[in-house]
Amino acid sequence: MFSNKNLWYYMDQYWDDIGDPRVNHCVGAYYSVRAIDYGRIFLDFTYPSRDDRSEWTMFLLDLGWCWMLTRFLDLMDTVFFVLRKKDSQITTLHLYHHTVVPILGWVSFKYNAMIPIIRMFLLFNSFIHVMMYGYYALANMGPKVQRYLWWKRYITQCQIAQFLVCGAYGAVLYYLQTGYPMEWFGFAVGQNPLFFYMFYDFYRQAYKKSPKSMAKDMRYNNYNIIDYNADKWSLDWTQFPGLAYIPGVTEWEDYMFRTLNADSLHEFMQKKWYYSVYISIGYIVLIPIIKQWMKSRGKPYNLRTLLTFWNSFLAIFSIIGVIRCLPEFIHILRTKGFEASYCQSDYYKDSRLNWWYILFVWSKVVELVDTLFILLRGGKLLTLHWVHHCLTLIYSWYVFGDVPATARWMVCMNFIAHSLMYTYYALKAMRISIPLVISIGITLIQILQMVFGLYINYTVIEYKNSGVACDASPSVVTSGLALYTLFL
Repeated sequence: MFSNKNLWYYMDQYWDDIGDPRVNHCVGAYYSVRAIDYGRIFLDFTYPSRDDRSEWTMFLLDLGWCWMLTRFLDLMDTVFFVLRKKDSQITTLHLYHHTVVPILGWVSFKYNAMIPIIRMFLLFNSFIHVMMYGYYALANMGPKVQRYLWWKRYITQCQIAQFLVCGAYGAVLYYLQTGYPMEWFGFAVGQNPLFFYMFYDFYRQAYKKSPKSMAKDMRYNNYNIIDYNADKWSLDWTQFPGLAYIPGVTEWEDYMFRTLNADSLHEFMQKKWYYSVYISIGYIVLIPIIKQWMKSRGKPYNLRTLLTFWNSFLAIFSIIGVIRCLPEFIHILRTKGFEASYCQSDYYKDSRLNWWYILFVWSKVVELVDTLFILLRGGKLLTLHWVHHCLTLIYSWYVFGDVPATARWMVCMNFIAHSLMYTYYALKAMRISIPLVISIGITLIQILQMVFGLYINYTVIEYKNSGVACDASPSVVTSGLALYTLFL
């Protein structure tokens, strides 16, 4: 690694000297997740001190320096495009991005490399480049590998999300910051809206098919599970497993399905699933704002009565969800076997299941209010809590439009876990003493949920690779495998 005593001086003084031999030692260095203190640094809106020479700070500076110098290596992309006569790749976006990012990095490091938003951008950018250059490497391995590279568009989506998140955080930082130089704000943070527009415009032109065609190309090609001309959902509930009548609930279900258009709801979720990303970004942005507001307020709210009603409502909702969805799950296990439970998606023919699967997906938005209660009552917000809420929301919205058989496991397991969890929370809010073994049991059920989800998605991927028919698209099971692995 570099000489820490010289590095700060080098970054501060020598704008145009990029021939330093230390460049040769920078290849392959990536920004550490610890550099953002697992997200906690984003809640500090005070301008960092430039006088900090601690070992950890200098180590982070070394890593940032490595990242910045690799941006000069990225300029070789243009050289390869020219040598291979790929002139169509040398766009305005390509030239502007490759020119501005090294300058932006150097200017930002010259001001203060420890600014949280700089570390946010470096972390996002490093992971995106891992995906991007990994894709380019695989794409050059021939047709046998290229057929697995259906996820190309997601790299651009990640780049768009990167600028959206950094821009949103920059807006929050602008209003809550203390001591930040405004000239740096205008140059550095101000680039995010421009990059967002340029990358979005590129994405729109590169994938300019209609949203419906995009969805089918991406997720339904050779896996046409259900389309807009499929058999309509049946309202003859006697032909399906489960309770034919639940007082109050059945009347409500019948009214909703006669009032709402199930086809339109499915079409909306297929086309607009990415709205969940926007909701999650807004949710993440609001967390530090509410924290700062509660800090200035000093005294937390009690909200015990309201919390009791809230948890009771979610517990009842989850219990009814179990009553509706679990019988069909048990029925297919008994009549068609374990494999059919995650490879046959015929559950969609039952209008009640359709309605409760829709409610399940939308409940992930409602459950974000849990975080509001934690913050307003002065509780400690765990990183696991908000990460889990965001990723579950995005994944459930993405999956629903595909109508995969694996959703049967996800919905039923989650309804069961949440019926127990929110009942436990409601009783705790009522100050009812509950044995510790109950809490441990609920946690074990949640862990088992992740284990089964991991196994199911992995098995479906194996089936897909071996040519076995299974009602789930590769993108759904791949993202599901990644999600359950992360949570586990």
